[in-house]
Amino acid sequence: MDKQRLKQYRDLAAEAEELEEKIKELRGKAESRTWPDGMPHSNFAGDRTASIVANIADMCSLLDTKQAELLTRLTEIEEAIEALEPVERRLIRLRYISCWEWEDICEAIGYAERQMFRLHATALRKIEKTWQ
Repeated sequence: MDKQRLKQYRDLAAEAEELEEKIKELRGKAESRTWPDGMPHSNFAGDRTASIVANIADMCSLLDTKQAELLTRLTEIEEAIEALEPVERRLIRLRYISCWEWEDICEAIGYAERQMFRLHATALRKIEKTWQ
């Protein structure tokens, strides 16, 4: 486990979040194309709605795949950071799993930025040793 793999988890989580937002947007479009009786009322509304529903299904399938990969990677991260000190584990979780900014982490943990960067470097070295 290295910094690159931690960042990949963070990026994958962002992708999954963006997919969820896109699915919500498409569901809103699909719902707006029907009348309260649930039936489309324009000539091509059914085709458009069917296309949107197909896109939603495809995106949901992709989201399921990404979420399964996220769970696998999260398990790997948790196993790798188990040997760290509690404050180091918290730092790694806040930075890479919760995607917090450095300033927010410093405030939450109560360390100065310089101390936080040193703690981060130490935690990464420990993770790399346990992962090899």
